[in-house]
Amino acid sequence: MTPCFLGADPASSPLLGPAALRPLAGAEDLARQLVRSLDAGQARNAILLDRAPSDIIGGNRPQIADSDAGDHRSLALTRDPKGLPARELDAGQRDILRALLATYLRRVPDGLSPQPAYADDAALDAVHLAWAGPTEPGAPLYYRLQGPRLLVEYDNTQRDANHAHSVWRDPEADFGYDVLGTHLARHHHR
Repeated sequence: MTPCFLGADPASSPLLGPAALRPLAGAEDLARQLVRSLDAGQARNAILLDRAPSDIIGGNRPQIADSDAGDHRSLALTRDPKGLPARELDAGQRDILRALLATYLRRVPDGLSPQPAYADDAALDAVHLAWAGPTEPGAPLYYRLQGPRLLVEYDNTQRDANHAHSVWRDPEADFGYDVLGTHLARHHHR
């Protein structure tokens, strides 16, 4: 199922009538709602950088490992998630986080999605929210949700914050099963 990448260019396009077409609106609006709901202490832990990077941090790496994100070292992916753990969210914030997770995890048929696991508070507690950029609507943004077997990244920074990328990954099982890598690790490890 992963990686599951969806992008939109433009992220918002006018339609006839008062509404705009925004294919990734839920993934952006719920995240912004969540980060704007944080109190000052929570925000200090969640907001890693005051500006958004130009793209998702994970790129197309086949595995997540501790890395250097260039000028954005504070955003570098690490095995131990950065940001605010969900266990520090109140009930309303946890509901928003679950709805945000659903915008990614419900992209696959029931029975294949890990979404039901996040109904369990212990599973949700292990998810961390990391944010970069301003929080006001229309401003460039980046966020990620990271936990065991979960990495979600979203950015809307290019073309004056009108070109969005979203990716859901399983850091332990992306890109299929690596038969050769598993064999080498098990039988030829020095």
